[in-house]
Amino acid sequence: MSGDGSNTSDSALMAVVRAWQVDEVKPVHCPECQTPALEITDQSTRPYREWYALSCPACGFEKTLSIPLGAAVPGAD
Repeated sequence: MSGDGSNTSDSALMAVVRAWQVDEVKPVHCPECQTPALEITDQSTRPYREWYALSCPACGFEKTLSIPLGAAVPGAD
């Protein structure tokens, strides 16, 4: 899904994004330096995938996370 050489797994980043989605006003801690300054930008192209740009001005962490969405099921409105 991503690949910038950081030690943070995509599953850990998905947990960070999901927590941010619950409360977008609450500060998010950077998974690398733990500073509450992580910036998350939703760059999604729904209904196909979710794309999030994550960056931390404190340590320079930058990563893009791509989460594929399930295929549409015909007749499932």
